[in-house]
Amino acid sequence: MGFLQNIIGMFTGGAAAGIPSDKQGYVGTWAGEGTELTITSEGEVRFRESKTVVTEDGTSSKSRSVSGPIARWEGASFVVGMMGRDTVFRVDAPPTADGRMTVDGVALVRRA
Repeated sequence: MGFLQNIIGMFTGGAAAGIPSDKQGYVGTWAGEGTELTITSEGEVRFRESKTVVTEDGTSSKSRSVSGPIARWEGASFVVGMMGRDTVFRVDAPPTADGRMTVDGVALVRRA
């Protein structure tokens, strides 16, 4: 392991440097209603979600984003995090051959 990988490992808690062979189907950019998820072959994740929420006071927008390395896999699901700030992505339906996956209850389709 090179110097840079050692430094990154210290800050990420030893997060994976790549996607395991049995998880290669996760790699790509996925999109669903108000959601975009990108998983790179290096194990990096970029996630954006925007929702419109109707409240008693009116309509408002809610958004969140997460970026970072995959720290670990928990079955089909994965955990993204650095320095103790983990976000669990619950995979309800793993990637299919026709490019579909469901994460945290959101149906996603792989972009070409």
